[in-house]
Amino acid sequence: MLRLTEEQFSAHQKRVAKPAIIPRKTRPGKPATPKKARKLTVLRDLRSEHQIQAAFVQRIKLLERRYPILRLGFAIPNAGAGAQSGQAGKLKAEGVRPGVPDWCLPITSVHSGGRGHTFGLWIEFKSAKGQLSAAQIEFMGMLGINAHQVYVCRDDAEAERIVLDYIGAAP
Repeated sequence: MLRLTEEQFSAHQKRVAKPAIIPRKTRPGKPATPKKARKLTVLRDLRSEHQIQAAFVQRIKLLERRYPILRLGFAIPNAGAGAQSGQAGKLKAEGVRPGVPDWCLPITSVHSGGRGHTFGLWIEFKSAKGQLSAAQIEFMGMLGINAHQVYVCRDDAEAERIVLDYIGAAP
């Protein structure tokens, strides 16, 4: 297993996580004029939900030494698209429910800003184009009603900031 220091991981994330920049194409047969700056198109983060969540888990593992309470955080298995044959049935028999967010930190927290006392932090990871299912909306709503904080994150850095804010740590 590859182990990186926090500085190495941050440097790697800066190299890898930058959105791709591609030049816009010019009309066929017409070269770009050297005097004018070429316009650039910035692409959105094209990582899958799995890639975003895996990057987030790596970030949290690096922070566990400084904030041991983060060791209580865990991922919730689900058998979505691409699950191996029979895996979905086994998970369902074990009690896996549709709509449960991807990651949980089951600790209480007292927040400033009027949010009050909460009993847990839940994060659902989505790709840039990912949409919440009806089951996810319903389950997340029930968590919110029962004093849990629930977030949908499309970026691992955003999720890290949310976790650090939740535990009262400075980013």
